[in-house]
Amino acid sequence: MDGSRARRNDERLVSRTRLTTGNWSHRIAVVVACVSTATLLRVLLQPVLGAQAVFLLAVLAVALSAHLAGFLAGLATTVLAVPIAALLFMPAPGPTARRPGCRSSCPCSWASS
Repeated sequence: MDGSRARRNDERLVSRTRLTTGNWSHRIAVVVACVSTATLLRVLLQPVLGAQAVFLLAVLAVALSAHLAGFLAGLATTVLAVPIAALLFMPAPGPTARRPGCRSSCPCSWASS
């Protein structure tokens, strides 16, 4: 009786690890799905968010992919999602970049020309 109970516990443990580790095609699919979904949602939310919360959805994508496919998938999502978010949604540095709501007479360092 104890042997069958231990065997069932082992089977449950194995089935749980299969859900989180998967094979390589599963991990790659999770990474691509998380990065593309986060980027698409950020594009759709661009009129509302502007230059604020640039990396919010990228961080959520990293957490989700790490949870679903493991550490390496989370790392791969970080390597892809963060530069994509920075390139597409961060304002260009320099004197022309201003924070949302800044006027030309704003004394902040972003608005100086």
